[in-house]
Amino acid sequence: MDKIKDPKKWYIRLFTIGKVFKPKTFIDNLKKYIFEFLGFFLVVTFSFYTESKGTDFEMRNNYLDISKNLSDEMSELLLYSQEYLDTNEWVTDLFREQYFRWEQDNDSIFISYEEDEGFHYPPMSYFGIRDPFNPPKSIFELFNRGTQDFFLVNQDVSVLILNLFDGDDLETLIENTDNEEKGLIDGFNNHIATKWGNDLKEVDIASNEFWIENREYIQNDRFIKFSLFRRIELWVQVEEQIKDYIKTAQEDITILDEKILEMEAEKYFIYWKIPF
Repeated sequence: MDKIKDPKKWYIRLFTIGKVFKPKTFIDNLKKYIFEFLGFFLVVTFSFYTESKGTDFEMRNNYLDISKNLSDEMSELLLYSQEYLDTNEWVTDLFREQYFRWEQDNDSIFISYEEDEGFHYPPMSYFGIRDPFNPPKSIFELFNRGTQDFFLVNQDVSVLILNLFDGDDLETLIENTDNEEKGLIDGFNNHIATKWGNDLKEVDIASNEFWIENREYIQNDRFIKFSLFRRIELWVQVEEQIKDYIKTAQEDITILDEKILEMEAEKYFIYWKIPF
């Protein structure tokens, strides 16, 4: 069948140009349309692929920049943690000394002396102070807003960062220095407000004289002594947790800095990584 004039069948009319169906013309045009379609398809596909690679490349660079800033923030975290540890050790020693003096027959057992400033003060008057562990996390909050694809830029680094800034160890440390301490402080304050408030004429825990005049009464208050014991135990536990946290942070900084150097050493041609 070379030519068909005025074809009647619908599937022949579908491929008929004018009133005459020519198989050769149809095949030529079909090849032309197929090649044009394939060309258009390849151009569109490559455009999308290039755009995708460009997005990945931009995400990778953003990840690298944030990682560098996180390395700096982790150094700040280390400094904060060490200062917190030093303060925690100083406070623990101060109140441990108070605990060991508790049973002594001396009206001044609840009074300590600050040599640097040259004044006397009652350490137990500071029992209600707490300082929840709260390391710097502003850059991490920016990192944490990333998408799943962002985290997968370097999965090992992402896991390391998430564990350090948002892991169980930090959560426990924050809990112990926040809610756990708050519970002990609330019990201490409530006991003073109710028990001491009813038994004593005047309660002024900031006054040296108050602790001296009521020394025997306070010595016999086992609730207050036990509260101090529990607080010291908690501080000792926190001390070990912070030391472990500092050690982890030091190791993580080393690993992160190595990964950053590796990423900086990578070579790219436009958006494509050069594998050598």
